[in-house]
Amino acid sequence: MLEIILKSNGGKLDLLPGTKLEMNRPADAFDEDMSTGEFTLPIEIPWTDNNKLLLGFSERMQNYVGDKISTWECDVFSDGYPELLESSLNLLSKDGLLSYSTGKFTANISGKKGAFGNTVNSRMMKDFKFGGPIAWTEDLSSREFATKHSKGFFPQYDNFAFAPLVIQEYFDTEKNYYGEFLVQDTVNNIIITGAGTDDWTMDRPTSDDPLVKAEPGTSEYVDYRTIPFFKAKYITKALLAELGYIIEGNALDSALLDELFIFNTRSIEDYNMFSYTDSNRKIIPANHLPDIPAVDFLRSIFKFLNIYPVFTGGFHVLLKSRTDFINKRNILDVSDYLLNSFTSEYLPTEEQGGYTLDYEHDPEDSYFGEAVRDITEKTLVATVATKEQLDTLNIGQPLTTDHIAMVEAENTYYVVADSSSSPVLWSAYAENLHPLKVGNGNKASTIGAGTLASYMQMDEGTGLQNKLSKLCTRQKGCYINNKKVLVKNNFTLRLFFIKKQVIGGNIYPVSFNHRTNFVGTGLTNYSLALNIDKSLGSLHKEWQEIQTRPERYTITLQADRVLINKLDQFNMIMAKNVLFVPTEINTSVPMGDTVTVKALPL
Repeated sequence: MLEIILKSNGGKLDLLPGTKLEMNRPADAFDEDMSTGEFTLPIEIPWTDNNKLLLGFSERMQNYVGDKISTWECDVFSDGYPELLESSLNLLSKDGLLSYSTGKFTANISGKKGAFGNTVNSRMMKDFKFGGPIAWTEDLSSREFATKHSKGFFPQYDNFAFAPLVIQEYFDTEKNYYGEFLVQDTVNNIIITGAGTDDWTMDRPTSDDPLVKAEPGTSEYVDYRTIPFFKAKYITKALLAELGYIIEGNALDSALLDELFIFNTRSIEDYNMFSYTDSNRKIIPANHLPDIPAVDFLRSIFKFLNIYPVFTGGFHVLLKSRTDFINKRNILDVSDYLLNSFTSEYLPTEEQGGYTLDYEHDPEDSYFGEAVRDITEKTLVATVATKEQLDTLNIGQPLTTDHIAMVEAENTYYVVADSSSSPVLWSAYAENLHPLKVGNGNKASTIGAGTLASYMQMDEGTGLQNKLSKLCTRQKGCYINNKKVLVKNNFTLRLFFIKKQVIGGNIYPVSFNHRTNFVGTGLTNYSLALNIDKSLGSLHKEWQEIQTRPERYTITLQADRVLINKLDQFNMIMAKNVLFVPTEINTSVPMGDTVTVKALPL
């Protein structure tokens, strides 16, 4: 007998005779949307006096959803066996007489992931504290704090960092514009003050001397903006913790996450335009995150890292790697349970034969497309380790301006600018952040978030474009303007690296997206590119190949309790010597005679 018991009051709902729950259980690894997890087809719940009381008289028209919740935590039992614990009963509709004497609710039940959905609900990232405001007691301006923090003076604040990053057209001339100016189009700009490792400061250089910083009290002092960037690992963990979840597993300990930060455009200065000073002394974490629903943030981060959550109960969430899911095969042979028939369907023709994996691009950034330009009109003639090797490149024929070469250390294509000079002059042409295309590329997919392109600057003297050690975007920012008005513009979720690097004898933080520096020294284990080895694309390739298998099978098995329990414990099944990855399991409560498994052949 089926029993649905509400956890809020311990009451057992009255059900119509023969009520059965038809359960759809998507495999956790394939539920990228994180929308429902396991759920049932709708059932009818009669308006008995008991049900009306237990459900808070939700049948009454005056008790609409705005005042009464339409979701109740519940447990589901079949003949005393716990089928679904920590689940959610979700009212979908109601239908009955105006006297409320006779009627019914239509409802479904979702599993632990559904309970997670109810917890996060429609909450936005700005609704969370992420540890609360960061305030410093020393009398330091925003840029002074950023400098000292970057030099290690505040080790307790290791969850964010500062690094130079170009934001062209930062000030919005159409929104409360009062002549604001950003020096060198760079936030967290650094001035080199000497040859020592720490001889640098985050400041605005004066127009008279690029090695001298503008002092408070001078008009040039306010031509500067400071932006903190928070670690993706910290924000993800803090968000789940604030939702009440305990994280299990080591998926967030990936080497990719060690220096991975979240982009934003919100500067922290609060300038006094009479004294030319900055009164800000705090950082509010939520200000520096995309203004999106929290569930969208988690969905995007998990997809970016190719990990997935398993809600194990008791507000515990196990984070697992899809790469491990594929490579650590735990196989259940179901051949003895097979019934005599199966069905299969094919992907639409237009989705067969390969896939294209791309970033989620920020529509506000007009720079990315310029830096990651199309290279198909050029001829790739060589691949070299570093830019210096271009000076001695010999391809056995004269070089022309139609020729490009890949510089691996920079993950950038260089184009011949002048083939008549000696050595040949090369100019930075396109950063290799192009989509990963496999086969015909028909099936389009994204990695859930984006990244930023490197800054390429034209040398007015030589006419050559140089790639610099910082990233760049072109979009309107978020800031307090010269009239104390907060100007806001949207930015999406994009991720990039920050790490201290040795540049010209100095050691200071640098924003970047590739695993090596310009001379080929390793910085991280992975590049944020998609179509090279040891990159973000490498983490996704096997998973994408599985999802583009052209044939999808539905296999019917003879049901028993032992089999259903085992299906939860194994990530792959064997049927007639064919290996499958289950994508969805459909059962019923009370248990029926069969269970169907939707699966992809390997």
